[in-house]
Amino acid sequence: MRGHVSILAPLGRTRRARGTCVAALRGVRSAILLPSLLATTTLAACNIGALGDSQIYQDKSPGTVTFRLLLPADQSFCDQLPTCSFGLQHLTFSTVSGDALDTGGRWCTMICSDQCLPLQCPPIACPVGGGAALADTSQSWTGAYYEPGTCGSQKLSCDHTRFVLPGRYRAHFCATPGTLSQGDAGPPTCTPSGPPRCADVVFDLPGPPTVDVALPAS
Repeated sequence: MRGHVSILAPLGRTRRARGTCVAALRGVRSAILLPSLLATTTLAACNIGALGDSQIYQDKSPGTVTFRLLLPADQSFCDQLPTCSFGLQHLTFSTVSGDALDTGGRWCTMICSDQCLPLQCPPIACPVGGGAALADTSQSWTGAYYEPGTCGSQKLSCDHTRFVLPGRYRAHFCATPGTLSQGDAGPPTCTPSGPPRCADVVFDLPGPPTVDVALPAS
């Protein structure tokens, strides 16, 4: 099973029931989630490319910025989560020139290292799908993102945690307006009331410790 473990601190959302579906969660990738310690791994055996050019990216955080994600007060927002989903990613990042930064990890893919060893992926119970309300919240980013590479003589695919250089970047926040309804049984359902609404903000890292990203009112 494929999925994402976000580098960002998780969005607040409603608690959902857990089902019997089983997924393999990437080993110890939660170390990237704030406020846990950021993990780095060895570059020696990995073939790591730059994002669109020859720019070199660093192996330590340039700083931390907290984004306040603000929703219009005149409308409700929600997510309809599929079974075995651990949440949707509402906040993404890119360079100002448009190169996307992958801030969502992958379940049970190999970490770039000298040893180039496959991960032992323990089975875990997946949440049952259903609707979840979305409200104003905040998320922090340390400039970390995932970059694909290869390791070993067979050039196996792997991921490495990298950090952007100090500079200017773009945050992109999207949410879908909708309402929650509860049936006679099972989890609630999110019914969209319109297309996703999005907002962008350009920010410096390091820079102001808090940045507001507000969706426009309807």
